[in-house]
Amino acid sequence: MRLLRAQATASQGCPCCRRKDARPRRPNPMPRKRASPAMRRGSVAATRRAWGMAMTKWTFEIPGQPVPWERVTQGKHGAVRTARTRRHEQAVHALATIAGVRAGLGPVRVTIDAFFSDRHRRDLDNVAKAILDGLTGAPVLDGDHWECVRELVVRGALDAANPRTVVNVEVIRES
Repeated sequence: MRLLRAQATASQGCPCCRRKDARPRRPNPMPRKRASPAMRRGSVAATRRAWGMAMTKWTFEIPGQPVPWERVTQGKHGAVRTARTRRHEQAVHALATIAGVRAGLGPVRVTIDAFFSDRHRRDLDNVAKAILDGLTGAPVLDGDHWECVRELVVRGALDAANPRTVVNVEVIRES
């Protein structure tokens, strides 16, 4: 009986994945840091501080032609935003949330690089307005007024092969 068990364990292969043709995994060459008590409790902010990973800058890209903010129309029941602007603001909000942008971190610097596919004249301030309106959604930014967005840089360029908008949000450390 012992002989059969020994043969069965030998035929199972690698102890970690049990594949017959696999080799055992090597240990990780990078030693793990010892977790602090705050990290063991599950505090995300304490974990980032302990590992030196305080998130202060986020970058995300919005694919496609940059969309300017369009004038609000007067509807039967009040002001109505256009569907195109509303969809673009929702996309900006979703991409910023995926990138990890969070509210309540203090004043920020927003840099917007808009790459257009043609040389048509467009107002960059309307492109910035649509992006800032998308960022002011629930957990992304506190607002788009001067106390929240201290610096705003908007640049335009031509890239016919890959039109896109690149947004950088950076927390400004005030001393």
